[in-house]
Amino acid sequence: MDRLRIVLADDHPIVRDGIKGILRNDKRFEVSAEFGNGKTACDYLEKEGADIAIIDISMPGLTGIEVTRYLNSVKPELKIKEFSAMSDEHTVMDVLKSGAKGFIAKDDVRDELIKAVEVVSGGEDYISESVSRSLLFKLINKEKEGRVTDKALEVLSDREIEVLTLLAEGLSYKEAGEKLCISARTVETHKTNIMSKLELRTMVDLIKYALRNGIIKL
Repeated sequence: MDRLRIVLADDHPIVRDGIKGILRNDKRFEVSAEFGNGKTACDYLEKEGADIAIIDISMPGLTGIEVTRYLNSVKPELKIKEFSAMSDEHTVMDVLKSGAKGFIAKDDVRDELIKAVEVVSGGEDYISESVSRSLLFKLINKEKEGRVTDKALEVLSDREIEVLTLLAEGLSYKEAGEKLCISARTVETHKTNIMSKLELRTMVDLIKYALRNGIIKL
């Protein structure tokens, strides 16, 4: 089986070396090129292409978001995953709106990089678990405070909102179950029902849903 060709773009050599160190341990992937600024990365990817591009948001020449926005218009088949030391609501939403297939916080790279590449290469979107939980927590709080005017979460029961809140705070199924005096399996079932009611498959889908429905606003 051919290896997935991955292009890296980050202006810090030590960061690129760290990412290459993680990827080289998996024979499914190869780093075919690396760049220290957005312009040269963009030029290469437009001409040579790749299976996946891992691009830092903050780079000289062109930002990661500018690179992604342009390449998404001329090479939509290219799967781009951005990463950054910043993981605030506005940054993540800008990444998703640019057309990137995923976002990973730099703090999560060591633990989540391989998983993120696997998910993105399979055609799904991926966002760091810590980031998705943080954004989901904001979504739920806005619903509780009555700032969601389109009744986007009205289909969920009070118990389902409780489950979502605890999962958004980072609790495991087991920990959430202990808080609510129910089993971990019941918590998982609630989450499955929540995603089904909202006609979503992943946490990334839920975040995009929140953006579309005005639950998370820029």
